[in-house]
Amino acid sequence: MGRGRDQGLGTRLHQTMSVGRFHHEGIETALRGVANTVARSIAGLAVVAGLTACTERASAKTDSARVTASDTVIDSVVDQPSSRTGALSAQSDTALSVGIGSLRGSIDSALSATARRIRPAARARPKTLPPLADTIAERLVFPPVTQSWFLAAARGKRMLVDIGRVDAEVRRAPARLAAYKLAVEARTPFPTGTRFRLRGPWGADDATITGFDTWNGRIVATVATSPRVDSLARKVEPLPATAQLVDSASEAVTDTACVRGPLPPPLDARIKAVRDSLEQVLRMGEKPPYERLLKSLKSRTTMAAGCFPGGRAIVVATLWAGEYEWVREQVVLVDSTGALAPLRLRDYRFRGHEALYALDGDGDGIDDLATRGYGPFLGGTSVLRIVDGRTPKDPRRLERMATGFAWESR
Repeated sequence: MGRGRDQGLGTRLHQTMSVGRFHHEGIETALRGVANTVARSIAGLAVVAGLTACTERASAKTDSARVTASDTVIDSVVDQPSSRTGALSAQSDTALSVGIGSLRGSIDSALSATARRIRPAARARPKTLPPLADTIAERLVFPPVTQSWFLAAARGKRMLVDIGRVDAEVRRAPARLAAYKLAVEARTPFPTGTRFRLRGPWGADDATITGFDTWNGRIVATVATSPRVDSLARKVEPLPATAQLVDSASEAVTDTACVRGPLPPPLDARIKAVRDSLEQVLRMGEKPPYERLLKSLKSRTTMAAGCFPGGRAIVVATLWAGEYEWVREQVVLVDSTGALAPLRLRDYRFRGHEALYALDGDGDGIDDLATRGYGPFLGGTSVLRIVDGRTPKDPRRLERMATGFAWESR
């Protein structure tokens, strides 16, 4: 009996060892397969890495040769006009043709502006800057090179174009001002000789950048323009106008298509009644939620007469508190019969607005609106244009065409 049990036990042990040997051999086989797969993968990666390295070395040699060969002429090639670029047609010279106010229009405008970007062929920019100018250069902020619409305005009895922002004090010390101008000349995408087309309430004139200065923290370009614009800049301030980058010179145009004022007496009386009514509606409506703001509640109504699409005047009524921390605003378009049409206003950070005057800012024969915009502890000047609503049921709206000369009080 004992011998039988031992024999049975030995048989079971033998079977168990056989099964263990089988599993052990299977595991070894599987591990060898994994190891072979890993080895093949590593070898493949090594081959790919070698080919990539060879390609990069070849590309680097080619690029190095290309840069070396063209290093002396690359600046002039970038600055020279394209052979396919000609004078802008009347259609391509308007903001309407590039669809300002929509995403597709913005993309098309950026692409067309890039394709048309013309810079003076002859320019001598300093390649290296003195230490002070180099430090100031790090505090300069310019718009994208694809931007082609800017704001011009009269400041200090001369016409200036806003082309960026400087985040440093540069006016007080003459040495810092000189270093600032040198830094702008070296870094600006709009060098001396760049041509703009100015459009204001007087009409349209060309202007060419002659130098650079600063105004209230803004980088501004000084321009050479027509005598009539210089005369207006000495007498009228702020005289906002649009400044469009153009490729070639154009003749001066006097805006005689629209007679903006004075309005007929009945229409003028109607507009005064509309202004009073809008202000009363705002004051009887919603109020600021805090006592501090209630004590500083103010209102203002402004009007600009012009040849707007479907209207003769735009009335802007604004109710605000504090430093424009709380704002309610209504904008209406008044036609020649006195009928009203609401307008939505979209001007980014600016919550309240003051209508300045009408002007044809894009040369399409339809007036746009120059405004002074306000926000919490900030402000600036904008030119807005009327565009259709997103759907036929939506009211038309005012959207920004150009802005500049922004300021902040904190």
